[in-house]
Order: sequence, then structure tokens, then C-alpha cells
Amino acid sequence: MPIIIGQSKCTICGNVIDDVNNAYSFPNFIPNSLDKAYWLNDGTAHKNCLKNEPQADAIIALAEEFWFKTAPQNRVSDLTAKSITTLENYFFLDLLSSNPENELYPYKFTTLRVDEITLWDKREQLLQTLEKVKDSGNWIELNGGKNYIDRMISLLRVS
Repeated sequence: MPIIIGQSKCTICGNVIDDVNNAYSFPNFIPNSLDKAYWLNDGTAHKNCLKNEPQADAIIALAEEFWFKTAPQNRVSDLTAKSITTLENYFFLDLLSSNPENELYPYKFTTLRVDEITLWDKREQLLQTLEKVKDSGNWIELNGGKNYIDRMISLLRVS
């Protein structure tokens, strides 16, 4: 979320952000609203407020990894190291879980070319895991649906 000085509010304290240098803006990178870090998803917070949050450093590190991996110049397949130059050929997994113990965590920020998904040795395993999670009740998107997880399942099946 972009910081709008004088209008954006801190996700933690609720006060207005008045100095961009003393705030952190999180990307919209956690599709599951049940994730323990979802409260920071697409939010903004004062750096001083973040210092008091036990999971903030870990989530900031994940946000920085997200920003790096999604920059156009860094869109490179994890499988073949080939550049991804069109959005139509870009398969990217957001932060499916912020919990390192969760079975979806190892797939965080996976980047592949759509035309090589069938070559990926973890494709079937991820597909089964996503289907299991979807049906478990442990995945709810903010809109109440499962659009993201359904889209990923569809891409993994068709490709």
C-alpha cells in the first residue's frame, strides 16, 4: 500500500502517518485472511510501532523478499533461470503462509514460467496440498471466496 502523508493510518496505533521515512508499507502479498500475519497485509505502520511487534521483523523480511522477487528485472524462473518477460507467462505464488512450519511455506514466492510448470517436480505435491488446504476451512480470502487458491489450482492443472 502506498503511503499517503497525512492520510494513511498506522495499522498498529491508528494514528496518521506524517513522515514517510518513519513508516513501512507492506505489499498485498498474503491471500489467506486467516494467516497470523494477514493484519499487516497491504497495510502501513510506523517503524516505532513495529519495534514492539514480535513478528514484525520476520514479516518485514518476507515483504522485502516479495518486493525483490516481483521486480520486473528479477522475474526469473526458479526452475530454469529463464527470464519472464510477459505477464501471460508469469506464475508467481504469494506468501501462502507466514508460518515456517506450515506445509505451504516452502512454496513462498515461487516464480515459474507458465510454459514450464509441467516440468516442475513439485507441481503435483503443491496441487494436492492446495486442494487439501482449500477444503480444510483453514483458507479464507477477504472477499469470502477462494479465488486465489482456485486460480493457482487451475494453473497447476492446465499447464
